[in-house]
Amino acid sequence: MPSFLLTRPAAAADRFARSLRARFGSGIRIVISPVLTPKLLAPPIPAGPFAALVFTSETGVAGFRQVSADRHLPAWCVGERTAAAAREAGFDTRSAAGDLAALVAAIARAGATGPFLYARGRDTAGSLTNSLKSFDITVEEVVVYEQQAAPLTPVATALLADDGPVLAPLFSPRTAALFCAEPSVRCRRAPLLIAALSPAVAAACTGAQAQQTVCATRPDAEAMLDVIGSLLATAAQP
Repeated sequence: MPSFLLTRPAAAADRFARSLRARFGSGIRIVISPVLTPKLLAPPIPAGPFAALVFTSETGVAGFRQVSADRHLPAWCVGERTAAAAREAGFDTRSAAGDLAALVAAIARAGATGPFLYARGRDTAGSLTNSLKSFDITVEEVVVYEQQAAPLTPVATALLADDGPVLAPLFSPRTAALFCAEPSVRCRRAPLLIAALSPAVAAACTGAQAQQTVCATRPDAEAMLDVIGSLLATAAQP
């Protein structure tokens, strides 16, 4: 059984670790070493008026609720996890239950015209604003957090220096790029298996020269667990 190396921000990594143990057993070895740490910012909030808010991450919700007590606007959310965070913060939510493309499609299908206020991180994968502009929907952005890079921990470095196989689930292109650029990844002894959330994530993994890189069929946690199961089955074959 490979060891698992989780590089998501701490809260998301802890949550996914629980899912891994529920699916694959409590005895699996999991090392958590976030390569990104969120930092909430305190920007001025544009005055509007706005028809709705847009959130593409739980951290975006956390960042917005830190700088604004206003909950009267509905909130469009990329997926169920983000929508749950927005509901907990007091927003009336609409979830696209998917990725950025699904969110854009859901907003367009609803016939929304905006203007929207998009509370986002400093670095994003894809441009929601440009995608919505193609539907003549106006978006104003406010950067409410940034993800600061962090090196792998000594425990993670030691794991990669050992002979045992390591399975790394990677959830974003930036996380994948940071992970694969780590010297301990490039100079490892451990066979490396990568479960990638999307083709864009997989494309960011090429520098790692992993033994296997497999994409999830959908951009969600359940699909990631499924692809991890397939990697484990392959690794168990003689």
